[in-house]
Amino acid sequence: MLGQRLLVAPALLLVALALAGCGGSSNMATTGAIEGYVFGRNASKAPSALAAPGRQTTPPEGTVPLNGALVTLEPGGRQVTTEVDRRGQGGYFRFLGLEPGTYTATVTSEGYATATFSVEVKAGSITLAGVNNGQTVLEPDAAGPRRKWTVMVYMDGDGDLEEYGILNMNQMETLGSDANVNMVVQFDRGPGFDATNGDWQDTRRYLVTKDDNLQLISSPVLQNLGEVDMGTPEALTDFITWTVSRYPAERYVLVLWNHGAGWRSRSAASRGIIFDDSSGSYLTMGELEQALDAGGTHFDLIAIDCSLMGMLEVFYEIKDHCDYITASEESPPGPGYPYDTIMARLVANPNMSTEALGRVFVEEHLKRYSQDAVTQALIQTSRLDAYAAKVNDFASELLPLVPIHRQQLDAARIGSQAYAYSYYRDLHDFAEKVKAAIPSPALASAADAVMTGMAGTNGGPVIAEGHSATGVNRSHGMSVYLPSPTQYYTGYEELAFVKAFPKWGQLIRAIANQPVN
Repeated sequence: MLGQRLLVAPALLLVALALAGCGGSSNMATTGAIEGYVFGRNASKAPSALAAPGRQTTPPEGTVPLNGALVTLEPGGRQVTTEVDRRGQGGYFRFLGLEPGTYTATVTSEGYATATFSVEVKAGSITLAGVNNGQTVLEPDAAGPRRKWTVMVYMDGDGDLEEYGILNMNQMETLGSDANVNMVVQFDRGPGFDATNGDWQDTRRYLVTKDDNLQLISSPVLQNLGEVDMGTPEALTDFITWTVSRYPAERYVLVLWNHGAGWRSRSAASRGIIFDDSSGSYLTMGELEQALDAGGTHFDLIAIDCSLMGMLEVFYEIKDHCDYITASEESPPGPGYPYDTIMARLVANPNMSTEALGRVFVEEHLKRYSQDAVTQALIQTSRLDAYAAKVNDFASELLPLVPIHRQQLDAARIGSQAYAYSYYRDLHDFAEKVKAAIPSPALASAADAVMTGMAGTNGGPVIAEGHSATGVNRSHGMSVYLPSPTQYYTGYEELAFVKAFPKWGQLIRAIANQPVN
């Protein structure tokens, strides 16, 4: 025992001296230190899998050590430049004498994109610091090669869907990015729901790479952004602009991944689209449109992996920023889109059209959840204006009949196909019920135009639609807001669809027993 103690004592002394050096405190019990390595990616190399846990000094495949990179630590503004360590490995940095707490490090080097990461300093400890297990790989400060597709997934897992974010990332990793398809993910996690994969609780950007482990995310972390409020338009805009600049492609897909509540905002619902638990924020429809507009990219497809977003009001709000939209009228199962089978078909056939890829989203979703009450539709946005005009004409015919036939109208509304929120109803089914309940040739003609004009085969916006189980068997691909008098929210009047087609807004107010302007 005496010999063991004599061996341990010098080691403790060395740690104490290290923590006291370079301007740090001499009290190792109250301060800590961090160290790590910085490498630069060869522009011709794709990112490799994550480094193994523990101290890693060997450069990842396709990288070189970067000496002279500047590492800045906040708070405090302390800076060091990377150099060769005692073992002869380049790209090394360390900070000593740090007060315990959370720090953000920024790494810069000429010719490379800036990287950031957060690190927790503990008293009496030397912590490995970097984007990935003590390693930070800087990407060349230039766009990568132009692919056929870039699929960017805005994944807000900071909430009760976190476990499904882990699942979906692993599904994408069964294929990984290749010479034709980039899969880029911004993944935000939070506390309290899923402790796997290191239980990190910040926001990270990945280029998805292939692996066979269905439990562990092994794609390389391109950026560790710290905690990001994903429920702000600025965060979505930044992800779009960053991805497009780094991963150019002939065609772009944006996946919005989180909870959804149709057009309604957080203030009126238990959930809002892209709801961030840590910050309590969300995106309204107006903010979503603002983020897409500021992003400056016209998407070939926007796939909405959120509940209840398959609404005319939602489609119309974002129609100018994409050619196609996929979404669900109903609230889908927690795992959402089956990214393994969807991406498998895209990787196998990267020359498919955007419409074909949209159909893949619909088909694979229905196939995966054939025993559940699910819906899914593909919308062609260029056809929305003409179709919205037919809906407005229907409202014009129905509006003067509301006081005379209120009982029949209420029965038609209540009897039409409903979803998780009872004031969201299938538009086609509502028109059918109204036509049957209220005798009026002009109204019947307008209702027929709404019903027949919806399908893509008749020139309508719903190009593909599917549903399963009896609970949603009267779905047709597009719902609308049809509230009772106690379910009306004035924010509805701010939507682009309601402003462009005021007769519909007046009808909804009349149905809800609100004064009609």
